[in-house]
Amino acid sequence: MKNNLISAIAGWKSAALLALVAMVAAVVFSGVLSNPQTAEAVLQMRNADGTFATLTDGEANNGDTVYIQNDNTGGYVQFDISSLGASGSFTHGDATNNGQTIVCQAASTAGACDVDTSDTGVTVALKIDADSAKGVIFVKQTDLTGGTDETTEAITVVVAPVPTKLTLTPAATAINSGAGAATAGSTTIDIRLTDENARGIPGSTVTIVSSRALLSPVESGVNDTKTYGADDVITFSAFSGTNVLAGTVTTSADPDTTPDTTDSAGYARVVLTGGGSAGISTVTVTVGEISSSVDIVLHGPVAAIAASAEQSAIEVGGKTFIVVTATDAAGNPVKGQKVSKLAQGGVVPPERLANPVVVSNEVNKQVGPPDAALVAAIGELPSCGVKAVANDEAITEDVNEARPASDGTNDAGKCVIQVDAVGGDTPSPADDAARGTHTITLVASATGAPVPGVDAAVVEIEVGGAPSSIETDAPSQIAPSDEVTVNITVLDDEDVRVGGVPIEVLHTAGDGAIIADAKDKTVDGRASFTYIAPSTPGVVEFLVRTKNALGGVTAQQPIIIQIGEAAPTGPAPTWSETPTSGTHNLVWNGADGPASDGAVEGLVAIWRWENGGWLGYVPGLADNLNELENGKAYWVVVE
Repeated sequence: MKNNLISAIAGWKSAALLALVAMVAAVVFSGVLSNPQTAEAVLQMRNADGTFATLTDGEANNGDTVYIQNDNTGGYVQFDISSLGASGSFTHGDATNNGQTIVCQAASTAGACDVDTSDTGVTVALKIDADSAKGVIFVKQTDLTGGTDETTEAITVVVAPVPTKLTLTPAATAINSGAGAATAGSTTIDIRLTDENARGIPGSTVTIVSSRALLSPVESGVNDTKTYGADDVITFSAFSGTNVLAGTVTTSADPDTTPDTTDSAGYARVVLTGGGSAGISTVTVTVGEISSSVDIVLHGPVAAIAASAEQSAIEVGGKTFIVVTATDAAGNPVKGQKVSKLAQGGVVPPERLANPVVVSNEVNKQVGPPDAALVAAIGELPSCGVKAVANDEAITEDVNEARPASDGTNDAGKCVIQVDAVGGDTPSPADDAARGTHTITLVASATGAPVPGVDAAVVEIEVGGAPSSIETDAPSQIAPSDEVTVNITVLDDEDVRVGGVPIEVLHTAGDGAIIADAKDKTVDGRASFTYIAPSTPGVVEFLVRTKNALGGVTAQQPIIIQIGEAAPTGPAPTWSETPTSGTHNLVWNGADGPASDGAVEGLVAIWRWENGGWLGYVPGLADNLNELENGKAYWVVVE
């Protein structure tokens, strides 16, 4: 009856049933457990040093080996496995019944089924299948000699999550290598180990190897904690070494806050520090067969700066950024490099004593919200100088004055210098930046002093007036279904290109569609859009307009394109009807002139009855008609 009941239970899938396992076992084995017994058993796990420790809460993971110690000291003990959902088998070769039964005697020498020769009882090893499902394995032990005592132990099998993905997130991807007299930079690398369901895996030991930079543990009170979600505070476990190239660290457990809405298990952190050698350090993290890597640039001192303007032509009152890139001797990006205009002669206006553009290295380039951190992926860049963080002021509730800090070039070695062609805001142009070419010289220092061995970067900015005219290369005619890109140039009143001004292209008439619209602003005075024509003939019209900062239109240009064959061009019709094959009496509508003016394709002759006789014109043969007169009728013969 016991066996039949266990078999029936094993066929059920209800998760609630597993919670009743203890009660079921008590019922099934009540006869055994209620009998007087002297045999006892202990479930154990084996430590790395070969010693044994009691299995906590009777729980083990799939793939684990569990040791069952029976206190029989000399006789034979039979161990039998029955399962509820989970699966496993005895590891020793003496096991029978497909590994489900083994008879073992206490041994004093290695190699027997008694795997612990140092204890006083009989200990056998049970391997839980690596692919075992969640459930329970019951191990019944029967004393075969010296008595009939029985005892049963239940091993609760918890399916261990299978590592599927390792994610590495460095706080910075470039640090100072510490080469020469420089101070080595440091960064943290956050690690996340997850299963196939993207759930964090706690308590896993991951191995970290660095090819060049040195690895160390987090520092208490500095970078050893992080908050995930609203209130899950993780304290990272310590890395196994200090200033080493390899070691291990253990992933975090979820703190089980209430309510627990954040999965903060599976995290770890290590500190990476330059070791005095410039180059690329590849950091590889491994757990089992899963591996992931990230490259960290270890740069040397700055050796070169390069600079290019986002807009090389702007109008008075306009602004643009110069993007600067700093690199070391090997071409690696240098992080944290300051760049400024040359202290003496850093900005040269078009003419002596003319108003120069204003150059600043304390303005960040931001595309998103101004109070948020800079995001390089969307084109945001830090200023080339030191800019302190700005906090929001409580007195202005409707305005957020918070701004992120910057400290020179970012991980990619890039930063920005702002150029402001001041003016355009007062009736008098006396304080406006001069129109013409302004030459800006930049150096790799925060003070404007030249740096020996590092060449300065020179950028020219053309300052023009407000948009005055718009030119395009739009064709007058295209075929049906054709695609055409129209290039636009915006000029001031001196035909200087005007960059950075708002521009729009309006599709005002006709079919077809703009498939690539113009950007919001001109780039160096240029813009473009792409149009695709419909499959039927017709006419399409566009209107290109530039605007000022207040939305007012400053210049506009219509574009008209014929779709399909263009209307025939040439002189206006001269005969009252188009001559066709045959003989026709037609009126000459052209100007008075020689008879040859009336020639058409296939013309045989032109005749007129006058004064009792025929006057005629036969091409290449005779002409006594002399001339055609406007408003008179003629016989026109066409072959």
